[in-house]
Amino acid sequence: MMHNPESFALFPINTAPVAVAGHTHSGQIRLPFTPEWSWLTFTKEDQVHTDGWIDGYGKQGNQLYVNRGIGSSIIPIRLNCPPEITLFTLTAYCSFMRHSSNSE
Repeated sequence: MMHNPESFALFPINTAPVAVAGHTHSGQIRLPFTPEWSWLTFTKEDQVHTDGWIDGYGKQGNQLYVNRGIGSSIIPIRLNCPPEITLFTLTAYCSFMRHSSNSE
């Protein structure tokens, strides 16, 4: 878990199978009918990671989810960018159970 998604690129290979970040508020302001556009597009030279599962970012074996959050920063407004609370259900992976169910 991290605040800023930019730090995700620093994780070594296969050390973050699931990582969660926030910080961006999904750009807070998005133009209608252009779901990929946010004001962050103009403020960053690198890739902008605003919300959801981020494909192709970070090292092999690592996955990042960026949450839009419920707040705002600088300007207290959200336009075409609904707040988000994400619920992840974590379960243990048990190879014994997987193999025993396949043997039936």
